[in-house]
Amino acid sequence: MHRLRADWGECVVPARKEIRMPKSWSNKRERQYEKIKRSAKGRGRSARVAKRIAAATVNKTRRRKGETKGSSRSRRRAGRRSR
Repeated sequence: MHRLRADWGECVVPARKEIRMPKSWSNKRERQYEKIKRSAKGRGRSARVAKRIAAATVNKTRRRKGETKGSSRSRRRAGRRSR
């Protein structure tokens, strides 16, 4: 992961990808993302972990509500039980 440069003796850390919100989210989901992110930060999570938690939660909600192309496993299982 980290490479040491022999000539300078310094550590070179590769740039990390920024977690960005998908453009396909509605305004409601953007607000949900921001609220969850603030809440996670307030509970002592780092900014990076808070973003990851918020994105995963919003994506899970979108799947459950049928706002994505695919469907969630829990949604499919619930449909089988009702038959």
